[in-house]
Amino acid sequence: MNILFVDQFGDLGGAQLCLLELIPETLRRGWKPFAVVPGQGLLAERLEALGVVVTRFAGSRTGGAPGHLIESARLASLLRELCSPERFQLLYVNGPRVLPAVALRPPGFPVLFHAHSVPNGLARKAVRWAVKRSNARTVAVSQFTANELFPGRQSAVVANGVGDLRLPRTENGVPRIGIIGRIAPEKGQLAFVEAARLLPQYRYVVCGAPWVSQDGYAERVKRGAAGLPVTFLGWREDIGAVLAGLDLLVVPSIGPEAFGRTVIEAFSAMVPVVAFPSGGIAEIIDDGRNGYLVDPQTPEALARRIDEVLADAAGRQRVADNARADWQTRYTLDRYVAGIMEQIVLAVS
Repeated sequence: MNILFVDQFGDLGGAQLCLLELIPETLRRGWKPFAVVPGQGLLAERLEALGVVVTRFAGSRTGGAPGHLIESARLASLLRELCSPERFQLLYVNGPRVLPAVALRPPGFPVLFHAHSVPNGLARKAVRWAVKRSNARTVAVSQFTANELFPGRQSAVVANGVGDLRLPRTENGVPRIGIIGRIAPEKGQLAFVEAARLLPQYRYVVCGAPWVSQDGYAERVKRGAAGLPVTFLGWREDIGAVLAGLDLLVVPSIGPEAFGRTVIEAFSAMVPVVAFPSGGIAEIIDDGRNGYLVDPQTPEALARRIDEVLADAAGRQRVADNARADWQTRYTLDRYVAGIMEQIVLAVS
């Protein structure tokens, strides 16, 4: 079986890592993976290194509407040239941004749409239109995502999975608190540094880079951290090593978070998580059992919960143990890959 994977971004965010993690299993099964992805960023290079035949297109790193429309038109034209039932048996769409362009390709073979995010407004309407037009099979990363994007429609839910990230812990004299992920308003880095200002006795780490973000947001975060014990690591691939140096991970997402990959990465690494109950995160974290939820979603409430958690060493260890057990039963990489492979088989059957 030949599968054409289409992705919306060339940089390595959570959805792109999820795609890369599928490729070895497709090859093991004797399938032939192809991909159409933006030329900028590392995704195309990583796919080619795995043996994928890659076609690059001029994608955008921003979420702006004008660039998106131009990108969609170019991608739709490219797909009309490439796609035919004789060449591909499945078109796998790895994100909502490119789905309208995919819906305009020639009909005649199945489409599987993997929903990793929850767009708003017109973008959400465009996704629903495209799913209907292409008669796509849908798989969502959380029940929240399925409910938001596909109300009244049956959609499979396959939670993300990650590998074993537990490494020997770095002993910190002063508790070290981190936030990991794309630097963007919906990820909550500004709330993180505002909470840090209320708790200057601890040390803080911001790990990530600004892409698909508001202009100037990263600079606002850096200005907010001025004079505080905050270290900016930039983008890092060795997330296990970053987590090994933390006593606590904070996930203060304020947008409609589809899932929260960093949460299960911390589960695997046995690092306790303090998070806002945004979207799919509330499905992963059971407050007080495998992590900690903060409500109301304000920097002040976040700072109070961080302080309470750090004061309870025994409670943190219990939560970390439970989180690790949940990763082993629900969020392993093998479980994720098997779930998506099942959806691929169902899509073409």
